[in-house]
Amino acid sequence: MKGRLTLFESGSLLAKRWEPDASGKPQKTSAAQMTHGTYSVREFGSAADLAALLDTVTTHQAVCASLAHDGRVAGEIVTKAALPAHPGAKARGKAAFGLQASPGMLFVDHDAASAEGGMSRADLWQWLVRLIPGLKSAGVVWRPSGSSHIHHGDKDLTGLRGQHCFVLLQDASDGPRVMKILASRFWLEGLGRVEVSKSGALLQRCPIDTAPSDAARLIFAGGADCVPPLEQRRGPCVVLSEGGFLDSRREVLDLTADEHGRYEGLIEQAKAAALPLAMQRRAEHRGETVARRLPALIRQGLSAGEAEARISAAVDAAYGGMLLGDFELTIVHEEGKREVVTVAQVLADRDRYHEADCLDPLNPEHRSGSPDCRLYLHSASPIAYSLDDGGTVYRLRAAQQRMTVVRGARGELVSGLSELVAGLDNVFATDTGPVLIERGRRLALTVDRLMNLVGTSVVLTAAGAKGQLPMDLQRETAGLVLAALNT
Repeated sequence: MKGRLTLFESGSLLAKRWEPDASGKPQKTSAAQMTHGTYSVREFGSAADLAALLDTVTTHQAVCASLAHDGRVAGEIVTKAALPAHPGAKARGKAAFGLQASPGMLFVDHDAASAEGGMSRADLWQWLVRLIPGLKSAGVVWRPSGSSHIHHGDKDLTGLRGQHCFVLLQDASDGPRVMKILASRFWLEGLGRVEVSKSGALLQRCPIDTAPSDAARLIFAGGADCVPPLEQRRGPCVVLSEGGFLDSRREVLDLTADEHGRYEGLIEQAKAAALPLAMQRRAEHRGETVARRLPALIRQGLSAGEAEARISAAVDAAYGGMLLGDFELTIVHEEGKREVVTVAQVLADRDRYHEADCLDPLNPEHRSGSPDCRLYLHSASPIAYSLDDGGTVYRLRAAQQRMTVVRGARGELVSGLSELVAGLDNVFATDTGPVLIERGRRLALTVDRLMNLVGTSVVLTAAGAKGQLPMDLQRETAGLVLAALNT
């Protein structure tokens, strides 16, 4: 059996850079984005083969568990914008590359810096085998992370910052499932925790980071680029197990109903314990955001009170998984340039920002500011999908029209929504009923289209234990609104 991975090579640096500041203290900058280069498929038949391959990776190269969907084994990589000028080239993303149902590898990332002191190599391996016993007979390769063992002379300045394990896998497409189960089992063993971000988001954490299991994730296996007098001394890869390719479909079972219930309960308990700190940080974050953005909105003609209410609403709604028009996103373009835009700007130019990468909306510091969130804007309900916290979906809504829902007063809600929808610029009354104009097309207003229209044009809120919280329009209520529009 032969496993395969993709090796990407760029003329620019594909590694974290370490250099001393004026006082000699090492400073780290994130790896560059890959905008132009090549890809080639490499094979390995054993853990020793994989270790030897990884040892040859340079700071201008990166590996990925994904392969080209069309089966090609080599070619050119360019940005999406440059594709028309480069026939046969590919843009490095999920449209061209993905995890295949064929032998490959699974990447396990243990970040010692955020794991309450971290583990030794022996402890990490002991835990992995305990949680997935089949690893004892699988091929597994280990090495320190790219931020580990940065030296100045004989002094190790960073120590063992993190650990990477590469597992031979019979079905590489099963990797994300395996990682989620592994993370869940760490929680069941008492090694899960909830951290509070600077903005007050509640983040699930355990000894491994599940974000790198994303199909498009590059693994910077070449180590760090060090500016003298700094240098990295992390040694060659170590083979932890000489076994073969893990049959994860058979060896890694899903959680039972009882286990899943206990897992969810542990998360809720941890979040409840962290909530007081989260509420404090959310208030601080809201205040800082209002102070920063208030002058710009006032210059647009809004009163100070209205501007503050809109900014506060945008911040608060994000904690409920909804990004309103005034919420800001940091887009990370393929060439590495960062652009701060509002959700309203993104939705006004969907073709430009569709599948764009951005920083996590509520935890932009995740993985040293890596773009761990992607926008999907061409669906009926545009979303931002973040890899942080095990995978989080945020829905994007452009307008700032708000309506408070009073429980039990459905008649008032139907009447208010009917009037609001009828007044939207893209809704027109015709002899055959209301129609929606979308991208130049005339569409009959159905219940599904009405629900999506309300979801992107109106913010419905209801009183809850934590204040006014966003809520969804129920299908039955949407049907009543549509009936009122047809009369």
